[in-house]
Amino acid sequence: MATNTVLIDCNQQESVEARSDNATSNAMWTNKVSEGLMLNPGDRVSISSAFINEVGSGEDTIQFTDGDNSATLTMQYYKCTDGENCLILPRKWCYDSPSIKSSTADANTDETASLPAHFASPPDVAPYQELYRRKHDGRRYTIMKQNFLHGDADYDPSTGRPFYEMHEESVTLSLPVGYHSATNICELLTEQLHLSSEPQALGTYSMAMTSPTFRPFVCANATNYSKAEYSSASKWNPYDFVGILDPELYTAGKALGYESVVTSTTTSVTTNWDYTPTTLAAIQKLFDAQARRGDLIFGNGATVANARFLHMEFKEPAAAQKFGDDDDVSKASCRIFVAYSDNYSWATNDGGKIQLLLAGDKIHKGITTTAGASPLGNRRIGFDTHFSAYGVDAVLLWNGYDNVNWPSSGSLDEVYLGANNPSVSFDNSHARFTVSQLHTAHEQINTASAGEDAGEKSSQVVCICSQGHR
Repeated sequence: MATNTVLIDCNQQESVEARSDNATSNAMWTNKVSEGLMLNPGDRVSISSAFINEVGSGEDTIQFTDGDNSATLTMQYYKCTDGENCLILPRKWCYDSPSIKSSTADANTDETASLPAHFASPPDVAPYQELYRRKHDGRRYTIMKQNFLHGDADYDPSTGRPFYEMHEESVTLSLPVGYHSATNICELLTEQLHLSSEPQALGTYSMAMTSPTFRPFVCANATNYSKAEYSSASKWNPYDFVGILDPELYTAGKALGYESVVTSTTTSVTTNWDYTPTTLAAIQKLFDAQARRGDLIFGNGATVANARFLHMEFKEPAAAQKFGDDDDVSKASCRIFVAYSDNYSWATNDGGKIQLLLAGDKIHKGITTTAGASPLGNRRIGFDTHFSAYGVDAVLLWNGYDNVNWPSSGSLDEVYLGANNPSVSFDNSHARFTVSQLHTAHEQINTASAGEDAGEKSSQVVCICSQGHR
């Protein structure tokens, strides 16, 4: 008796139900045999064997095992200088509105008094002066975290000020073991990015919640950043986090530090840095970070192709003065351009010390020279990490309210940063997963009193901030 074997592909995507959009269950469907089966009287039809494709019929299905079903996403936060929830640094304290000043015994003084002394006249010449203290222009400032070095004269909490390190946070994403389509993977990962903590009450009217990508950061308010706090031991409390425009430049400069001038001419300066591979590498790292800063290195023939900048005290300091100052710009540093070329040829060995040639406007009119053969005396040169220094552009997080308290809810000493609606999607053209919407968008809304009748008063308060992740 003759036997014919026929192979049938029972593909759910090619089923009768899928083609007619009448599917009621993904587990049950009907497939037609294209040429049919010719049966004669007495013929019998039976299934010899069946094989199930465990992966499924879709090409976008991925298998995950215990060893490869999780990944860690590392994030950095940023704040845009959009005029909301941040203050441009340097600054001494916040500025209160006239109503608060008239009703508070120890009110903060006016806007000018809250800024560093001589803030409008840094020791430089136009057009560089305006770059010592930036304005709100919408650019992203990376959030960095405060640190102190005990025993260091510059960065000890008892004697100096904090320095800042890159702030990063991580979130671990995982998938159940088994097979998942790209769509399913995106949904599961997006849900994990949206997981929120239990609500925490802040007084009567406010609640706080956090998610893996959206959380509150310590910020300044009218109490912790007041004139009274300015001279107290807790002065640096609101500075737990600051936004730095160029964190790579700041980090490289902090690692380099500063030295004193040994000798100088009107075209060169010999520093007290030893001419060693370690010191040369540290300066080169700083110069590498400046390679994209054409907004800081320009004019008088200076460009990023042939010049870099260092900080220098514009006059010889008093013996106890530190390098730079955030409270009085008359004690701050100024920029000085030095000649630059590749392969460490920007430095000369001068008696075992590093000598640099001056570039651009060289000893510009903002620098006070000293009498004698060495016009720069023995003032400091290097990288000044104060917020008043050229190129060290920073913002302080701010709660955005004149009042300290939201009615009956306590101090508003935190502000949300991050992404409130992140999304994971699959890019078919590049065959990869992407994470998008890593920001909190601006929303245009009505004011708290919109729609009220005359005499009514709304208790609604709205705070919107523009920030996100890198």
